[in-house]
Amino acid sequence: LTTPVKDGASFVGFFLNLVHLLILTSKELRNNVVFIIMIGICICDLLVSSCNIIHRTYEKIDSSTCGTNGNWWFVFIELIALAVQKFGRLNSAILALTMAGIRAVTVMFPMNKVSDNLMKPSYGLRISIIESIVCVISYILSYSRYIIHKGTGFREGREFVFEDSCYFAKDMGEGLNDYIEGVFVFILTAVYLIITATLLITLKLAQKSRKNLKRDKGNSTSLLVTIMAVSFLISEIIYSFVFVVGSTDMKRWTLVIDQLAIVFTDISKTILTFNSVFHCLLSFFLSSQYRGVVKKMLRMDKPQKEFVGPASSSTGSHTIKTSHGSSH
Repeated sequence: LTTPVKDGASFVGFFLNLVHLLILTSKELRNNVVFIIMIGICICDLLVSSCNIIHRTYEKIDSSTCGTNGNWWFVFIELIALAVQKFGRLNSAILALTMAGIRAVTVMFPMNKVSDNLMKPSYGLRISIIESIVCVISYILSYSRYIIHKGTGFREGREFVFEDSCYFAKDMGEGLNDYIEGVFVFILTAVYLIITATLLITLKLAQKSRKNLKRDKGNSTSLLVTIMAVSFLISEIIYSFVFVVGSTDMKRWTLVIDQLAIVFTDISKTILTFNSVFHCLLSFFLSSQYRGVVKKMLRMDKPQKEFVGPASSSTGSHTIKTSHGSSH
């Protein structure tokens, strides 16, 4: 059930994120560190969506092509698509965590010099590039342990029996890559819990303080960051559960637990896929700055007419002036 839904979400998410990326790279949003980091998340979402489409196209092996160069390239493309999807999902989760951490610090210490530095767009750009490079290197090292050869092998934790002449990709690290990734995601989930809880508490205290001082409402961008952090947290918790179950000996004793691990893995991936679809919509409904850019692109920001009092001319007529400065 999740596969057709996830495939459909990948197509929708790809085109929505193309529009999302166009909006995020506008001049008005590039001066906000949150939207700078969201550009990195959007690029990761585009990679995941496009590679999921490629993966679904090449994952079914036609027995008539077994042992041919075409079969080898199909397996190679599928392997690269899987690697890029894993990179995109993990990197977007790390960037979302960074975004939540920055927002938590700036809300707790609004007048601090560190907060001022964190809010600079250049910082968001640097941290996004550094995190992405580290993540890319780690996955290159992980997938360099794979080899493509003929025979019977394992893929994505499930056994697929191919004809002896078919090519397949085999992990020569004997599951070490998945274990390291699982440990990292488990630690990431714990950090997510701390950061998200801290962000929620600080925003609640800040809201209470504004209410006591009768100030205006806080920045809606904080709500956007919070919702994104919570959605990523849910997905990481599910993935961590899969890792814990898969790392125990019980997995070898019962098929039920094995099937549960597969189901929850699919659920986790589906949630992340829907996250990528809804990022654009969440940004539009929760950020007035984002909406302003969209309206400007759609030419919906009509200039408001304002009256500039009676003119001091002998006829006593008055002038109507638009917000663009033109007079009539």
